Amino acid sequence: MKIELEGHHVDITDGMKSIAVKKLGKLERKFAGIESLQVNIKIERNVQKIDVITRYMGDSISASASDKDFYKAVDMAATKLASALESRRGKIDTIARDKPPIIDSDSDDDSELEDY
Repeated sequence: MKIELEGHHVDITDGMKSIAVKKLGKLERKFAGIESLQVNIKIERNVQKIDVITRYMGDSISASASDKDFYKAVDMAATKLASALESRRGKIDTIARDKPPIIDSDSDDDSELEDY
């Protein structure tokens, strides 16, 4: 999985990169369809803000978190992204299921039942 890090008003250090790769890399094992993650790191009024964007099952999924501690913000963003990806996977699984046809019991026409 490819993880792209971008900093806005912040220089990305090797430590920041290794923590982000370690935390967000775990998502690849659980969600095999993820090819890349785009991580934007911003500092706003002494608060670290992390935005993570990815494509999963034909949809763009994003999560953001902010905290004074960078490591905690990355952990919260990874948790939120995992939750959003799980929700998307659940929606796809629900849509994919075949639903039985609705049979109107008031009708006297039994031609619909002959298919069963």
